[in-house]
Amino acid sequence: VTIREATTDDADHLVAYMQKLLSEPGSNSPIEPDEFRRTPADQQRLLTEYSSEPNSTYLLAVSGGAIIGEISCSGYQMRAIRHVTMLAMSVASDWRGKGVGSLLMKPAIEWAARSDVVKRIELFVYASNEPAIRLYKRHGFEVEGRRRRMIHLAGEFVDDLVMARLF
Repeated sequence: VTIREATTDDADHLVAYMQKLLSEPGSNSPIEPDEFRRTPADQQRLLTEYSSEPNSTYLLAVSGGAIIGEISCSGYQMRAIRHVTMLAMSVASDWRGKGVGSLLMKPAIEWAARSDVVKRIELFVYASNEPAIRLYKRHGFEVEGRRRRMIHLAGEFVDDLVMARLF
């Protein structure tokens, strides 16, 4: 498994990865497969924005030339919260539980620690996603709050947790 920065050349593969991921049961994403409408051109623009902002980054986990996971840190643009970046990540279902999440998390945290801008990484995680919560805690994130009945999936409400790591 190789971890590397995403480039605009990855746009087609990233869109295909996300479409497949969202169609898998238990993807732990609030995005339904039919709601994901990002085109490769949209993805290229997004990756260009990530690479041009000092408080944003987008990393990929790749094995055998295929994307098996991704992590993004999307920095806020308003001056008062520019020091904050929002982390989101995913790992393909057949690669979960094999350390890919930690492989992605480590360089993302190292990037934030080196940053002259980022002082806080925050994320939202389903309260029921215990493996992800353990991963985040192992990497220094703390639970700051619970958003009750935040997600509505398959006819049921799900809480999510707000977690953050400070630098």
